[in-house]
Amino acid sequence: MMDAINEELNIVKEKIKYVENEIAHEKQHNTYGKDYFVTLNSQLAELYKKENSLIASQQGNAGGSTEVNTLKRKFENDISVLSEQISKLSQQVEDNEYILPTRYQDNVKKSSVIILNKDKTFAGVGFFVTKEKVITVKHNLNSYGEEFSKVFARIYNDNGQLEDVQLTMKLTKTNHNFDLAIFNYNGSHSSHLVIEDVPSNGQQKLVVASFTNALSQQLQEITSFTNDGFALIPSHLLKISENHIVYLSVAFSGESGGAVLFGPNGTVVAMHIETVNEANEEIEDVFNSTNVELAQSINSIVRGFSSGLVGLRLASPTIKKI
Repeated sequence: MMDAINEELNIVKEKIKYVENEIAHEKQHNTYGKDYFVTLNSQLAELYKKENSLIASQQGNAGGSTEVNTLKRKFENDISVLSEQISKLSQQVEDNEYILPTRYQDNVKKSSVIILNKDKTFAGVGFFVTKEKVITVKHNLNSYGEEFSKVFARIYNDNGQLEDVQLTMKLTKTNHNFDLAIFNYNGSHSSHLVIEDVPSNGQQKLVVASFTNALSQQLQEITSFTNDGFALIPSHLLKISENHIVYLSVAFSGESGGAVLFGPNGTVVAMHIETVNEANEEIEDVFNSTNVELAQSINSIVRGFSSGLVGLRLASPTIKKI
């Protein structure tokens, strides 16, 4: 009997060690999110309970009733402390600087827009900045040519489902200097994002809002995977200039036009434009064109970087006038 208890106790202790290590890793890297973290802590509580029960059985078989009562009180105290820790850590995970807190995610998702090409294939991303206005990058509209008044898009309806719509240009032409296009939505959308400037308090954690279509584009030659799923991509601010920001993230071609958010409060600080490598390649061409302002702005911020992403700083005085 004692051998069986000892063997089971050793197994439980090994499981406790594994779960404790997994919790420590998840606290540091937040690989799988809040739900997984809470599940791990719940599992740990159950394992602690099982461990104390087995130790109590050991002591009981040895006639140690005093030790059993002591262990029982210790177990009850451990569970109480652990429950409090789970509650606190759960909130920390929700407000983790790398993630967008849960309370903002639904609004960001419903404010995001899929921009479609003329043939209604995926072109890129945009988002609502008011209930009637959508912005995106001009290069998402290349399939329409230079003369157009409407663009196909896919937005979230009141039921949380994506549906196809047409967006009408607000401006007679896009703003070439900053790769910006602004559209009117024929209606009043249920959600939109609030624009604020890049935080000046040293916070560097950002989030890019996108869709899994961007990944689908990269995989289309090797798989039939297609998905309109909403995606949040953790990012890290590197540098700020007058009209642009540079940040690190894992992004794919097709995510241009996505909202770059300051995670802790869910506000949008920039619009994702392109990678630093793409920006560097364009600078020489842009200097030879009429877009000198864009070239100077991009050149000033990407100088010295070999990788990273460039975003348009939406609250800068220049951009706010557009």
